[in-house]
Order: sequence, then C-alpha cells, then structure tokens
Amino acid sequence: MKFGKKLSALLTPEWRQQYICYQDLKDMILHAVERRSTKPAHLISKTDSFFVDFETDFFFECEKELRKINTFFAEKLAEARRRYEQLVTLLGDVYGNSRLGSISASRLSLMRNRVIGGMKGRGSKKELSKLRMAFSELYLHLVLLQNYQLLNYTGFRKILKKYDKILGDTKGKEWFLKNVETATFHTDRNLDNLISNVEHNVTEYLANGNRAEAMKHLRVPPLDEVQSNWTVFRFGLFAGAFIVLLIIICVADFQGMIEVQHLVLFRGPFYVVVYLLLMAVNVYGWRRVGVNHILIFEIDPRRHLTYSHLLELSAIFGVLTALSVLGFIYAKNLHIPRFSFPLILLITMGLYLILPLPIFHLDSRLWLLKVMGRLMAAPFFPVNFADFWLGDQFNSMTIVFADFKNLLCFYFRNPFLSENYKHEKCEVEDVAINACVSCLPAWLRFAQCLRQYRDNRKTHPYLTNAGKYATVFPTILFATLMNAYRGLRQDKVMENKL
Repeated sequence: MKFGKKLSALLTPEWRQQYICYQDLKDMILHAVERRSTKPAHLISKTDSFFVDFETDFFFECEKELRKINTFFAEKLAEARRRYEQLVTLLGDVYGNSRLGSISASRLSLMRNRVIGGMKGRGSKKELSKLRMAFSELYLHLVLLQNYQLLNYTGFRKILKKYDKILGDTKGKEWFLKNVETATFHTDRNLDNLISNVEHNVTEYLANGNRAEAMKHLRVPPLDEVQSNWTVFRFGLFAGAFIVLLIIICVADFQGMIEVQHLVLFRGPFYVVVYLLLMAVNVYGWRRVGVNHILIFEIDPRRHLTYSHLLELSAIFGVLTALSVLGFIYAKNLHIPRFSFPLILLITMGLYLILPLPIFHLDSRLWLLKVMGRLMAAPFFPVNFADFWLGDQFNSMTIVFADFKNLLCFYFRNPFLSENYKHEKCEVEDVAINACVSCLPAWLRFAQCLRQYRDNRKTHPYLTNAGKYATVFPTILFATLMNAYRGLRQDKVMENKL
C-alpha cells in the first residue's frame, strides 16, 4: 500500500488536519518535475531559477508542517499528562496513599486486599470500575498519539526521500537529519513513559497484579479497522440468499398467491431490515470522510459494530423476513397456521435484542438498550448526543411504531391465530392508543428538550425545539378527532340507507 493511502487509513479522523500534508507536498514535487520536463532547451536557465524558488518554497512548507506537528503533539501530550495526574490522584484516594509508586510489594498486596474487602456493600467497586475505564480511555489516547508520532515521522522520511530521488538531490536527507530527527515530536520520550506508567498502575492497582488481565482491558483495536473476512463472507452469503428469496416472493405475487392486505404484518420488521442497511451506509460514509462516530456516540472503541457487521445483520434479518413471508404464502402446504410466521419473526427480533448471553454482539445490544432506556425516561436523565440522535431517528419512524403496535395488538386479540380475525380492526378501533403511539416519538424529543433547558437554561435552541415538537400533539389530536367524526358520519349514512 502506498504511504498516502496508508496515512488516510491509519490517521485519527478528528486529528486529520494536524497530520503532515503528505499529498500536498508530493503534488508540489510532481508539479515541479512536470514543469521542468515541458521547458524547451533555450529556457534552461529560467528552469534553474524556478528550481531555486521551488526549493525555497518546498522547505518552507516542510518547516510549516513541522511546527504544526510539534505544537499539536506538545498540546496533546500536556493534556494527557494532566489527565494522568488526575487519575493517579483519584487512585491514591481509593488506596488512601497519594504516593502510589513508593509502596512496597508486600504493603501493596495488603492494601489491595483491604480495598477489595471493603468494597462489599459500598460504591467502591463502581469507583474502581470507573477508574479502570478512565485509564483505558487515556491509554487509547496515548496509543493514538504514539501512532500520530510514527505516521508523521514516516511521512517526512518518505516525502524527503522522494524529493531526493525525483530531483536527483541530497538536500532532502540533509533537511530530514537536521530538522526531523531532532524535532520534539520525535525525540520526546515522555509519551513512552506515560504509556508504561498507565500499564503499571492498571496492572498493580486495578488488575490485582495480573498484567495479562490489565492488557486485556487496555488493548487497542487495529487502527485501520480491517473488516473481518468471515463477516464479509457471511454478508455475501445471506445477501445472495435474500435476493433469491425476494425473486421467489415476486414470482408468487405474479402468480396471484399473495394477499397484499396481509403484507402489512411484515412491514414493521422489514423497516428494521432497511434501517440497518442504511445505518451501515452511514457508518461507511462517516468512516470515509473522517467523522469519528465512535467518539461522538461514546461507543467502546474496543467493542463496536463496523459497517460490515451492520450489513451482515441487515442481510440476516432480511433472509428471516423473506422466509417468514414465504412461510405465510405456503402455510397450507406446510400445515402450519399462517399467522404464526409474523409472530415467530417478531419474537426472533425481540429475543435478539434482549438476549443476555455473551453472543451476537452483546456489548452493542446493551449499549442500544441503555440509550433506549435513557430515551424512554427522557425527563429524568441528562441528554447525551446518542440520546437525542436516537430520538430524532424515532421521529422519522413514527409509522414503524404504529406497525409494531398493530402487530402486537393483532396477536393479543387473536391469541389462537384465527383466520377469521381481521388485523385491520386494531388500526380502526384503537383510536386513542393509535394517537398516543403517534405522539410518542415527538413526546420523547419534547421531554429531552425540556431537560436540556433545565440543565443549560438556554431558551434557544432548547425551548425553541420543544415548541417545534409540541406542535405535533394538537396536529395528531385534531387528525384523530376528524377521523373519528368521519367514521361516525359514515356509520350514520349506512344506518340511514338500511
């Protein structure tokens, strides 16, 4: 892989502007070579003059890049050092000793047992867990800074080597030895010392002296986020199966075997399939343009779903939905009640979400359930970015809530899966419940806005947004009253006809 592509793949997205502008420097060299090759022989002297100016401009840009990198590295290192000192102070408070490094091994073991023994029934265990997570995040930051250090050093070495090779000069190497080899970002060893100190403190004080356990918590995922070959293979397998099943469904519809009015039972689950697919496209797009959604959504960088995982989930649920539709179509041949297939699909999706076993992306499912729980209890918790983002997503999926409500209503009212029960009844008869379900997404965002106003005391945008979402309530109220009036009027007309 060429270094330019490697740099784009390995850089930390939110620091993108702080890395060496490798491609710009490379373009400067190529432009100079191109200009030299197009000059006629009688203008050689001007070409030489041009290269004197180019050399000055090129090394001026290199100096500017080096200053930028040194400054940013120093800022981030100072920030990490302050954070480390804060965490060491907190750790010292837990152990009752502000000078942790001076504790002997025997005394440390005694103190560790005392702390662990005193955790029962109190909040100390939670405090240690928070400290472990904080050290883990600091360690990730330090490793990213170390990666920043290495990539920029390699970038300067590569571009200056290219300068000498293409222009037949040695000034690039000379500049590299004089400036980059002695640069602060390359020679400063404080970063390595901080990394060692974090590893030591986590091992000794938060992992009971077990280094393997400590490094398990501190482990940093691959920085280039390589997609698993098995995940990609499974996505291809299930996507292919879904396409085949979809063709079979289309053929069955062409033959008149599908009662279209019953397909509404599958609409809610199918929306989930489409949403997962579009979410995968979003994650891929964010990654390509350098948006660090893992940081923004406060997701564990060591355990999270990539776009290939989301594509795989979309394909799997797509296959399950298609199989349910085919089962519904051919239920008589299978001698199974046809209304059992939407129910099985609904239960499968629900079990996947709440299954407490450490399989099927448990960490990601717990994160989603946590955010959904905070969203449903919107007024009682501070609002994080992920909370109001999910609230906005729900506002775009009001029809999905209505479909799942009607699906649940159908099976609660028809527990024996009778063929005679009309699923349209839930849509027509539950006027008040339908109105509440339609208001639910807007209410969640309305409550979040009020909570944000309480916490920040800013009329705009919080009260302004609350007013915007509040307009949904009278809209749905009057729409519900109008539909109810229209229904009564139609009933009266029918009575008069009879």
